Amino acid sequence: MDPKDQNKSENTEAAKNSTVGNVKQEKLKKAHEQNSREEEIKKMPPKELRKKLSNKNQDYVFRLEKFLAEDQNYTMDQVEPAIDQILPEIIVAQRKGIPASSLYQKAPREKAIEIANPKKEAPKNKFWMHAVDNGLLYFVIFAGFFDVVQLFNMNSKQQNGVQQMGILTVASVTILFGILMAYYNDLVTREKSKRPSTWKVVLIGIFLVGIVMVWITITSMPFLRVINPVLNPWVYIVLAVIAFFVRRWFRQKYHVVDPLQIKRENEIAARRRNRRS
Repeated sequence: MDPKDQNKSENTEAAKNSTVGNVKQEKLKKAHEQNSREEEIKKMPPKELRKKLSNKNQDYVFRLEKFLAEDQNYTMDQVEPAIDQILPEIIVAQRKGIPASSLYQKAPREKAIEIANPKKEAPKNKFWMHAVDNGLLYFVIFAGFFDVVQLFNMNSKQQNGVQQMGILTVASVTILFGILMAYYNDLVTREKSKRPSTWKVVLIGIFLVGIVMVWITITSMPFLRVINPVLNPWVYIVLAVIAFFVRRWFRQKYHVVDPLQIKRENEIAARRRNRRS
């Protein structure tokens, strides 16, 4: 190749690389500036944000406030904070040319219903946290409730049954229940697309209960009584009370929330939204 042509090719390639690099830098700079503006908007007082609303968004917010007050029975002390929470995202979208009606894809009345009946997101608790939480709960049930019954049925002391479970059985069953129920609750609270069919969920539930019953039978066998003594009912009750307060402390420390509870609350909120819309 002619040295002149080679130099020309190298210069052209260098120019292309330089242009591409400049374009990338420009994009990064714009993205950084946009993020900075969005952060500034989030820090602005609500009064300033209201002044920045376009005419179209002002109308949307006005009607939204009206429906919150009239349809959802919000007082003005409740309306303003509810609107203040969504003002930053409205202004951010407005700067991009997206009005609130397009941002939410809802009329003001529908948005008011959504605000009044929000969908809750379950905290991202780890599996072991739910297992411990469930285990402590079932320990309270087994060690507390059934031994309260035992106190009122002292004549049945020689009978076999749940009332006569030894300490090893109670402890191991609650651990087993805690793990299995954490798994089962995670299974039934998944999205429909990721959840097995209803009959499979039912069969899994029956199978898990079967595992627990088999384990109770094994650990309650007479030859294991040496390491699995039946304690005085009052000892079980004291342990149940301790487990109750330990569970309460554990839930507060790690912010553990039952996923089934969140699911039920969301279903109730969804029914309210559908009924009011």
